[in-house]
Amino acid sequence: GGDQPFSDDSHWAASQVTPETRGARGGRRGGNGGGAGATGEAPAVAHLELLNVATGEKVEIPNAATWKFSDGGHWLAVKLNRPTPVTAAGEAPARGRGGRGGAGSANATPTGTDLIVRDMNSGVTRNIGNVNEFEFDDAGALLAYTVEATDRLGNGIYLLNPATGETRALNTGTADFTTPAVLSTSYW
Repeated sequence: GGDQPFSDDSHWAASQVTPETRGARGGRRGGNGGGAGATGEAPAVAHLELLNVATGEKVEIPNAATWKFSDGGHWLAVKLNRPTPVTAAGEAPARGRGGRGGAGSANATPTGTDLIVRDMNSGVTRNIGNVNEFEFDDAGALLAYTVEATDRLGNGIYLLNPATGETRALNTGTADFTTPAVLSTSYW
């Protein structure tokens, strides 16, 4: 995505908002400085805030990582942050220190996550899972995206017509489709 601050039609402004944690202002001394551990509360989660410039209406999309408006501003695609896996003890799992690894480990931790596609006129949203990369065509009418899922099941390049909801698989397989080149205009 491109993290555009305004839609092409200038009807919508978009910005990333990171709320201040409650414990951040003078929390306990000697603790972890507030946040999740000091009060038992979850840490503040950043969100994308959309502002309708004409009406002042605000829309929040939690946990947004990156976003892009289509040309013309009719559609907005928002890729969400990947959730952090949690162990039974409530801590993030330990990460490995490297090593030689196995032959089939290239997709051990897929980077695909949810993609929200929003109709900016009606407010209707669609959720597409396991998306790695996405791009609107030059006319803003079609959305190409790659899927990167666990065990490479369903991986591929897909084309969505957001107006009709029709999705077409352009290329699928148990492979990684992760380079921006696969989203070239040759498929349009």
